[in-house]
Amino acid sequence: MARRSLKVSREARPRVKEAFVHPAHNYARWMVERFRRVAPAVARKESLVKDFLEYSRELAENFGGNLGEVHRWDIDQAFRKNLLDLAQFLGLDEVEFEFLAFAVIYRTYPRFRWVLEALMDEMAHSQIVALFGLLYEWIPVDRIETVLLNYSLLGRTGLVVFNLPDEIEMPLGLAGELYSSSFTIQSVLEGSLRVAPPSRLTPADYDYLPELGLLRAYLAASLDHPERGTHIFLYGPPGSGKTELARLLAREVEAVLYEPLPWKRTGKDRRKETYHEMDRFFSYTLANHLLEGKRALILFDDADTFLNRMVDKSWFNRVLEENAVPTIWICNSVEELDPALARRFDLVVFMDYMPPKARKKMLRYYLGDLLEGEEGERWLEEASSQIIPPAVAAQARRVLLRIKDYYEDRPVKALNFILSHTLNLMGLKEESPWGF
Repeated sequence: MARRSLKVSREARPRVKEAFVHPAHNYARWMVERFRRVAPAVARKESLVKDFLEYSRELAENFGGNLGEVHRWDIDQAFRKNLLDLAQFLGLDEVEFEFLAFAVIYRTYPRFRWVLEALMDEMAHSQIVALFGLLYEWIPVDRIETVLLNYSLLGRTGLVVFNLPDEIEMPLGLAGELYSSSFTIQSVLEGSLRVAPPSRLTPADYDYLPELGLLRAYLAASLDHPERGTHIFLYGPPGSGKTELARLLAREVEAVLYEPLPWKRTGKDRRKETYHEMDRFFSYTLANHLLEGKRALILFDDADTFLNRMVDKSWFNRVLEENAVPTIWICNSVEELDPALARRFDLVVFMDYMPPKARKKMLRYYLGDLLEGEEGERWLEEASSQIIPPAVAAQARRVLLRIKDYYEDRPVKALNFILSHTLNLMGLKEESPWGF
């Protein structure tokens, strides 16, 4: 990779004269001055040092004169309080707190980040450790290296992942919230985790699945005698009942099932309401920290995108080996999955669509009480030959219940219409004698 040049036009650099004053502006001023002082000791090329010193002096003028007189914690008080509350909640020590603050400011202050990226570009890991050792001269170098290698509690929670010199990763939604006066620890929990809905099915609905007893026994043993690195992998076509099975297993072993959530992006990172898959994995690692010692399971549903695009495999493998909470991973397709990942999962189960007998029981559970007499029985019998996922049946039930006092025709007619279009959209529609 070619070195990023510091000799760029003023137009291309982050604007240094802005009406908006960043809440952690003084921390950035202090850090820029520290970098300016220690850069010659760690940079490999004299030209880089010269360019950096030239730019840092320019920054110093625009940041407000003599940077050495600024105290790094002379920052927005709400921001500092939120950082302290989060660090205390997670059990971070003083060193981890310092790097948490640094990472948040790095991720949310573009021109501060630009200076650091330009300086550290192509630096070796040992040089970066030495650089931070000079910046934070009161912190032992071995502690700094532990943090930068993501072996500290800060890294294990998933809140901050150092991948220098390329990037410092963390959920941007959380980073932004830390500046808010309305930030609470509860917002961290609500932004990263939710309790999964209960299953509507019973073990009898999965009596066609020979692995059911093994899955239940393994999860029960893992909860009664915890060991790190417990993972179950379920895969199969959409609508084959994988998510419902995970919820059922949690109920069977008397555990609470949690789902990690992606932090919502804002501003330029919003990307038309999409979510960053890496943020969901940050929530997963945080959940492992928060739920350790509790009778809990984690469900990582729709994991295809993350597993297929995951870049830092060494960090991911370490997280899997050290996870404290048994996890159920769900994928629709494994065509692009790295075969090396298969050995990370203790049990791997393929789930095909329900056979007709099991599907009829499922349809009766969701829709039987809404259908009438012989016509309803005939519909259930004929519908069992059609691939109808449990989630689709549940959605059809919700629609029928909402319209029952407004729709004058027979429920079967409405049901055929609802299912026909949904299954067609899913590519599951087949010829049927009952009106699809």
